[in-house]
Amino acid sequence: GAIAGSAIVFEAYLAPLAGLTHLPAGTLAVGIILLFGIGHGWLARPAAMAQNAVVMIKLLVLLIFLLTAASRWSSHAWSWSGLPENSADGLIGRRILDFARSVMWISLSYAGFNAGIYVAAETRDPERTVPRSLWLGTILVTVLYLLLNMVFVTALPASEIAGQKQVAAIAAEAIGGQSLKTLISLVVCLGTLSSVAGMLMTGPRVFSRMADDGLFPRWFRSGPSAVQRTVGLQAAIAVTLVLFLRDYLSLLDYLSSVLALSSAVTVGTLLLPSGDWSASGGSRFPAPVYLISAGLYVVATLTVAVLMALDDPRDLLGAVVTLLTGTVVWAVFESGRRRSGG
Repeated sequence: GAIAGSAIVFEAYLAPLAGLTHLPAGTLAVGIILLFGIGHGWLARPAAMAQNAVVMIKLLVLLIFLLTAASRWSSHAWSWSGLPENSADGLIGRRILDFARSVMWISLSYAGFNAGIYVAAETRDPERTVPRSLWLGTILVTVLYLLLNMVFVTALPASEIAGQKQVAAIAAEAIGGQSLKTLISLVVCLGTLSSVAGMLMTGPRVFSRMADDGLFPRWFRSGPSAVQRTVGLQAAIAVTLVLFLRDYLSLLDYLSSVLALSSAVTVGTLLLPSGDWSASGGSRFPAPVYLISAGLYVVATLTVAVLMALDDPRDLLGAVVTLLTGTVVWAVFESGRRRSGG
């Protein structure tokens, strides 16, 4: 789902930028999924090098954009006021529900920093490299997200960007004209491009590990052709969503809900008793810190999910159905694994 969403945004920004608006909807999105699917499935090293290059170019262009915005700090008329309140939007309850939905969306922006753990088995010196990538990724994503959104939401009065799909491009044009609009459109294209590539590289590794543990069809177990099979499966699912998707915001609600509930369940397992819970595993943090951190995260995440469901229960229904379906499938595979003595 996240691959499809990123590919759709990529198409939305690239089509007008490259003069390709005449193409049928979904053409560019499907094309980029297939391109990186083939790359990560059959040309892993060149694809990884291309992805690293895209990320470096993206960071460079982001830096140029932020520096350009900073140079206009004194000359541009920045707007720090929000939307005017009315009788409905001014209600505290309405604001809380809107805040919950925004938090769910924002959570997707921080979803990529942990991708390094999925390729740990194929990484040199993973005990040092993976933790370093997690720390650097978390810090970098947080800083860039805050700086970019500060520019986007203050470049124009709130009424001029509220409800707009291409907020980044509109804000950039207000700050630096057509040239900066083109630059930020390029940033969005590169950002979504690297997201598609990254998830097509890491996601299939999860399938293979699940198959190794008996929780996914054996056909996807680690082996000479496993990567091609799992990448093909992931790409096929993403392409299907692109072709049949009708509402991007609905997909965004669904993805953020699934991510939130899945992460809450995963982190919640830290609260379960374990035989070696008292051992810190070499970590400098004592066990109580894990308990407190996990508890706070689970409570906060579930609270936001409940608030979002109160606003529109349909937003959470798809996520719950997905998790329940996954639980049933897991139970079937787990039962088979135990019967086979795996």
